[in-house]
Amino acid sequence: DISAISIALGLFFGRIGCFFAGCCYGKETSLPWGITFTDPNSLARLNINLHPTQVYEAIASLALFLFLDWKRKKKTFEGQVFWLFLLLYSVIRFLIEFWRDDPRGFLFGEIFSTSQGIGIFLAIASLFMLFYLKREQRRL
Repeated sequence: DISAISIALGLFFGRIGCFFAGCCYGKETSLPWGITFTDPNSLARLNINLHPTQVYEAIASLALFLFLDWKRKKKTFEGQVFWLFLLLYSVIRFLIEFWRDDPRGFLFGEIFSTSQGIGIFLAIASLFMLFYLKREQRRL
């Protein structure tokens, strides 16, 4: 359980690093909070207003870290925080992937990115484990 909390915090810092490197960038946007990369060493598309998907995921990961740290104190069974992390991060990543534009592969034609496919699998597995562990806890 504690590792999940640490991973969520690590994801926050990792996505800040992605922002500075210009990787994991988003699709073109006209929104006022879009970001334009101008450094030729950036991995992002240059001089185009892009969704700051790295920042979206950093904020979501920090919120996830805070939620998991709170939940750790109120958990009702071992493994609950870990499986909640996998479930919630899968949902976060699935949603943010719709705004990403960096090359990362697709499944089922171009319906879902590889990360979304993995996210669907992990979300289903996490839900199964949460229900299973909760039921096992009641038996004890």
